[in-house]
Amino acid sequence: MSVYYLAGSLLVTLLLAILIVRLGSRYIRSENIWFGVLTLWLLLCIGTSVSLPGGSYVFTWSLIFSLIGLNLFLFMEEEARGWLSTLFAVPGFVLLAPICYLVYYLMTLGMAGALMVIATLAFSLIFPLFCRPCLNRKRDMFG
Repeated sequence: MSVYYLAGSLLVTLLLAILIVRLGSRYIRSENIWFGVLTLWLLLCIGTSVSLPGGSYVFTWSLIFSLIGLNLFLFMEEEARGWLSTLFAVPGFVLLAPICYLVYYLMTLGMAGALMVIATLAFSLIFPLFCRPCLNRKRDMFG
């Protein structure tokens, strides 16, 4: 029964994250959302490098691959942009999946919030896939 509770909690969390990104992307460009998410990952990388040096690789490698994806994202055509973020988010998912598994088995369901935060962090790597076109988007990117 707890597996169903976990799956439902993950589904609700991810649907709320999609809703927030979809609503926010109407007014904020997807590039800016991605920059903001990667800034959060950079802060997590710095924090874990200081406090937990042996575990900082999870955030560091995820950040590095997402930055590569962001660089390519800025030079790609509109149609291929969304799926590019998903491709470069795979290392983050691969590194965070065992952590989600361990958190699920080590904590009770009363502390499922920690697992939802980890799942949302992993999901934040593919936010550009769920962004809709900005209402006040200009033709050039830096204008």
